[in-house]
Amino acid sequence: MKHRVFLVHGTWGRSETAWYHSSSAPTSFQAKLKAALARKGIRPEDVVFVPFEWKGENTHADRLEAAASLASKLVEQRTQDADTRFHFVAHSHGGNVVLKAIEIYLNDLAWVDVPQLIDTRDIVEVSLEFLRDHAAGKYRLHSDKELNRLVGRLADTLEVIDQRRNKRLRIGIADGSIWDLERSALRHILGRLFTHVYSLPEHHRIGTIVTLGTPFYEKRWTLGAAERGVNWLFHRMFFLPAVAGPTYFCIIVLGALAAATPWVSWIGFNPLNWPWLLLAIGGLASLWFAYSFAKLDTPELPRDTNVYFDEAVIPYYVHVVEPIKLCRVLNVHASYLDEAYCVLSAYPLLSVAITKRLANIVRPRFWEFKRPSPDVGFWRLSPPALMRRKLKELARIAIAITKAIAYPVRLAAHAASARYLARRIAIDLRVFGYGLPPDESHRRSSVSVENVLRKPYFETHVLDLGRVLSVLPPSAVDPSRFAFLWNDDDLVKRVQDSILVRGIDHAPTSEECRKLVALEERVREFFGVVGLRHSMYYDNDVVINAVAEFLAGDVPTV
Repeated sequence: MKHRVFLVHGTWGRSETAWYHSSSAPTSFQAKLKAALARKGIRPEDVVFVPFEWKGENTHADRLEAAASLASKLVEQRTQDADTRFHFVAHSHGGNVVLKAIEIYLNDLAWVDVPQLIDTRDIVEVSLEFLRDHAAGKYRLHSDKELNRLVGRLADTLEVIDQRRNKRLRIGIADGSIWDLERSALRHILGRLFTHVYSLPEHHRIGTIVTLGTPFYEKRWTLGAAERGVNWLFHRMFFLPAVAGPTYFCIIVLGALAAATPWVSWIGFNPLNWPWLLLAIGGLASLWFAYSFAKLDTPELPRDTNVYFDEAVIPYYVHVVEPIKLCRVLNVHASYLDEAYCVLSAYPLLSVAITKRLANIVRPRFWEFKRPSPDVGFWRLSPPALMRRKLKELARIAIAITKAIAYPVRLAAHAASARYLARRIAIDLRVFGYGLPPDESHRRSSVSVENVLRKPYFETHVLDLGRVLSVLPPSAVDPSRFAFLWNDDDLVKRVQDSILVRGIDHAPTSEECRKLVALEERVREFFGVVGLRHSMYYDNDVVINAVAEFLAGDVPTV
């Protein structure tokens, strides 16, 4: 069996000399991985590395564009080589590109072959052949109620067609074409059945996925308190009169018109003759109807930016593959030692801490007076120098008194500017970290990230390299530098000296403290001009050997 391994770089990782390119040097990623695979019994000639390049910009739109390009490449490779298994090794945001590409690939896969089968051959013949192959056990499909129901529908439709012989139910179209209803029904059923067929690995060809330091697999949006309050105001206070008023008005008008016709025998139905109590009951009923209708409307969160393998796009396929697992996935990460995930997970706390520190620096004081220093020189005690210094002192006193009088206004302006500053910092960090579209960056909502792919239809394995990467330079100078990640006692000591932790308004949890302390270490590394651990995955022999073990079918451990 041939193995085609797609190597996908991450954000800002595109380069002619990057790790995913082939190189004759024995220290290159491809050379080391081939050697490791050879030790696992996989011949080098059976492995083909396919570098996949994309723009590499930190935007959601560029990742979607790259995913569509990779999905089309998978379809093309699948039709060219009938005995190739696809594997993926992706770094950073390249893992998100791969997941989205697989989603697009699976969504289009069945309809790549089904139209060819139907358009080039008679659909009745294809349907009969499928039933014969399924009965003979050619397809190792997971039997469930849905599959049995589809097979029964296909057999029933074929029986109806056979009873009518060649007299199919057809409808003429204006352009002269004929719409065959039974052919359309068979096409729909075959599409669903071939979805079951393509859930098998020998058809979709997806073998393993290895993600190296992918910062997030899911982004869960949560509305903030302000957003929920505005939503309640508009969906209740505004929606109620907007719906109840027209509803009740229509009831009265229709009742009056009905009473005016000769077909209505009871004159008491005329709303114009109703007493005020019935009018009030009708109004309350309309108001209750409007309120019940308003509760059904929920606020819309950002779409298409929070999930890179979205079940909503291929719900039927996900239902089919869940019992048998789509493919094997290895999530290689180092938790908060990875700069990308550390920033993404800590940015809500980081924005609060930065805003508080900056706000305290520029916070106005009630009395701001500083005595002028004496002039430097031989004649600093001369009458002109003393007079000039007294005038400066009087001017500063006048300015201080003016500032003290205007202190309430200054304090209000500072509070407003601090709120604006907090919002701007949160927006900038969100745009930088998540690559959100501009029209969603202003939303007052929070995002939580997940650095492990937790999906029931993936056979997911996790490899935490925290202890491995923690001893890399410059950590070799201080082996206990990152001990706070797994040692609570060390965490307590580090929190006492943490500037970011002191900038949090509330009492942070231990997990939040780890995020902020780890972020401080990331900043020290960044300004220390040392290798960032987010870029050490594909240079680390432990990682390469783990990837080789997983591609060979084993589960690596460290």
